[in-house]
Amino acid sequence: MNTQVSPRLTLLASITLFAGAASAQTSPAARALLAARYLPAVEAAARRTVVPLRACYELLPSDAWRRIRQLTLHVDATGAVTDVTLTPPTEPMRSFRTCLLPIVRIWRFAAPPSRRAITVSYPREIVRTAFDRVAGSTPRS
Repeated sequence: MNTQVSPRLTLLASITLFAGAASAQTSPAARALLAARYLPAVEAAARRTVVPLRACYELLPSDAWRRIRQLTLHVDATGAVTDVTLTPPTEPMRSFRTCLLPIVRIWRFAAPPSRRAITVSYPREIVRTAFDRVAGSTPRS
């Protein structure tokens, strides 16, 4: 695995590790390494489910895409995605999340190195770039 992390990814990635009810913040470098580790897996999972993902995307009003500030995946200790959240939690985002949830729950990643559940958050810029690569087109503006 390439351990070099771009400054952009370091600035944009936000990951929090959870251990039961207590949580521990990791360093920015560790968060960036985890984000770098999971982003290709997220893109690969999205590629495998691009048809239903596109159907969910089409449910969004045309201007809603610009309002998504962050997409967060909740990954359990085994690497299974258990939840997805979108920021801000407006009504279009809630509907989009309802459509996304059964899709992302079939995604499986490598177990987190900590063997604890993790929450992986990606900002709009990363989500948009990943969508472009997966879908092969630019989202509606």
